[in-house]
Order: sequence, then structure tokens, then C-alpha cells
Amino acid sequence: LYAALLAGVRHYELIGPVTGLILLAVVSLATMALALIHGPLLAVMGLFGAYVVPLLVGGEGGSVLFVLSYSLLVTLSSMLLMRRVYRDWLWYGTLLGALGWWLLVGMGSAATLATAGYLAALFVLFSLWPGEVSLSVERRREALIALLAAWGVSIYQQPPTEPLFLAWLFMLPVAILAPAGRGVLWYLPWATVLVTVAGWLGFAAKGSGAILRLTLAEEQHGIFLTYLMLAAVITLMSGLWQWRQQLQLRRWASLVMLAPVIWLLLGWLLLVPAGEASGAWALVSLFAGGVYGALAWRLEQRSEWRAGLVWALLAAHASYSLAVVMWLQEASLTLALAAQFVSLVWLARRYQASELYWLLKLVLAVVVARLTFNPWLDNYQAASHWTLLTYVGAAGFAVAATWLAGRSVIFLVHQLDDVAGGCVVAPGCFVYGGGPAFCAVRR
Repeated sequence: LYAALLAGVRHYELIGPVTGLILLAVVSLATMALALIHGPLLAVMGLFGAYVVPLLVGGEGGSVLFVLSYSLLVTLSSMLLMRRVYRDWLWYGTLLGALGWWLLVGMGSAATLATAGYLAALFVLFSLWPGEVSLSVERRREALIALLAAWGVSIYQQPPTEPLFLAWLFMLPVAILAPAGRGVLWYLPWATVLVTVAGWLGFAAKGSGAILRLTLAEEQHGIFLTYLMLAAVITLMSGLWQWRQQLQLRRWASLVMLAPVIWLLLGWLLLVPAGEASGAWALVSLFAGGVYGALAWRLEQRSEWRAGLVWALLAAHASYSLAVVMWLQEASLTLALAAQFVSLVWLARRYQASELYWLLKLVLAVVVARLTFNPWLDNYQAASHWTLLTYVGAAGFAVAATWLAGRSVIFLVHQLDDVAGGCVVAPGCFVYGGGPAFCAVRR
């Protein structure tokens, strides 16, 4: 049947390429189905034939979308076969065949939209792979990580002159809402966001011809800004949906709170020339920090959403840090970063968020590094009294934060009288605040 159909297409020209490809696909799928009765040899013939026949027929008569749709159909058929008969070689053959067609036809200049849809559809297919067979989690991890790598490479590989920006939104809701991201593969939503960002950074570096120059072309700024806003909305809404289903899981809170900050950072890196201050971007970042601060205050009052409190505080400080980096330079930037010593200590004490101390250590390391290397930077020498401003100012903030950290100890004690809502308070302590299950006590 293979030989007859190929002869009808290539030698006698009795069948068109698209019709021949469809008939050859039918033969391949029927061969894989017969493997359920006659054993794995037919599965090898069907799978190999299905992935190879488009090469034999030739791609001139069909579009990239058609070929990738054909590959997706073959992959789906092979996955259905593996629900009944699983072999490692069948699994790896399916994965290699699906990614092989992405390498062959999914990297061209006209294949951006088809490639994005193909990879997103494969992600859905592999994430819904049934779990009855052994080592299903490991196999699923192999496939999904490989697809995310292909996603980032596709963004990087698209032609600089004709990128299709909005097509690269497909994977975000797919990866966040996929069932695989709710279990042991919980890191897949975050990995999707980071891989997408890495792909765009590589794309901008390739288009500018320099690693440190990441700015996109002027005519691409408008559409990329639209892409960033849609990406932030999609990530926020998809992550919020998952968070509502699993309120106690902090990973969804981290995605909802921090992913918009990452998209904001990506926009600033790719839309503002390196080294230039941007007041507009700084104002947007400051506004985002204010929104996160108000959100943290609201989350403190809702016990069921308290898992997002720390991440809202982290996002608020990340937004502030971005704002000062976008706007300030030299000595004023160091001083603005050092001001966070006091706010981080106060917030960590106020909200009992010990995780903020890790951010405090990071900010402290950045400030110390800037103070250490200031004498070797020539542009600092032109500013008057910059040493007094930066070193004394940063030291003052550090002293204030240290004093605030040792001023009081706030801790939680269980309520013992649930009816009256009272707290048993040790001598020398007084009630600082209260809630349904705990009282905060200051000593």
C-alpha cells in the first residue's frame, strides 16, 4: 500500500500530494491499530511510516500548517496506542517524530503561527497523557520540558523583520491551566514564563547584533507593548483561577504576584535603550508597587488568601526597585535601594513575613557591591559630595533598620478562649492585634 500510493503520487502523478499524504496517513494509522492484534512490529512500521511519508511525498503540495497538523494527528494516534500497548521505544519514537517535524518545518519564516499552535497543542496532548503506565511522571516531564525548550528556541529563531508577536501567547494559558502543573510538575507554569522571557531576550539580542543591546526595532514597539499587556493579563487570570482552586499553595500566589513584574521588566529591557532613564516606565512601576502594597493590606484581612501576602510584599518591593533603577543613576540609585532596608524590616515585623529577610539580604548585597566599586567608576567623580551622600546615607538606613529590628519582638499565640475571643498573655506583653485563630502579641 505504501509503494502503490507513493508510485501514484511521484511516478504516475495520478494522485495529488495532499490526497496521497492523507491516504498514506490512513495506512499508517490502520497499521498502528493492527499492532493491537499482531504485535509491536506493526506499530514500528506504522509509526515510522507515518512520520516519514511526508518526506517521500514532498512538501510542495501542502502548507506548513497542514504538515504540522498531520504530525499532530500521528502523535495523537500513537498516544492512544500507548494506552493499550506501552513500550519505551514507542514513546521515544513518538516524541522524536513530533519534535523532528518541528525542526524540519516549524522553524521557517512563514511558520510562526503554525509552530506556536503546534507546540501548544503538543503540550496539551502530553500533559493529558494517561497515568496507568509505569514511569508516567518521568515520561511526561521529558516531553513537556522538551516542548518548553522548543518554545523558547522558536521565539528566538523567528525572523527579526517579520515576527508574529501575538502567536507567542498560546503556551501561557495552556501551561498554567494544564493538569500537569498542579501536581509534581508544579514548576511548569513558572518555567513557561521564564522560557518565554529568555526567548524574547535572545530574539532582541539577535536582532540588535549585540548581547548587551536588547532593544527592539522602533516599528515593533507598539505591537510588543500590546503583547506584554496581554501576557500579563493571561498570566494573572490563569494563575488566579488555579489559585482559587488551591488556596493554600503558595506557588500559585507567587505566579500571580510576581509574573506581571517580570513582564514589566522585559518591556523595559526591550523597549528602552540601555543606560537611558525612563520616567514613564518608572511611574508605571511605582504605581504597580502601590497596588501591590494595597493588595497586601487586603490579603492580611482575608485568612484564606494569606498565602499571597508575602508574595505581594515581595512584588511591591521588586516594583519599587525596578522604578529606581529605571529612573535614577549613580549615587541616588544606591541611596534609593538602601532605603529598602528600613521598609523591609518594618514589613517583616508587621506581617510576620520572615521570607522578606531573604530579599533584605539580596538588597544589602547589591548596595554593598555598589559601594565597594564606586571609587573605580569614573562617572561618579563628576558628582559633588557623592561619597557623603551614598556611604553615610546607606549607613544611616542600615542603622535605622538595625534599631527597628531589635526594638520589639512580635509573635503569635493560640487563642485559648474561642467563645470570648481572648488571649492568654504572659507578663510584660500586650495584645498587638487579633484574628480568628491567633493573637499577635508584642513584648
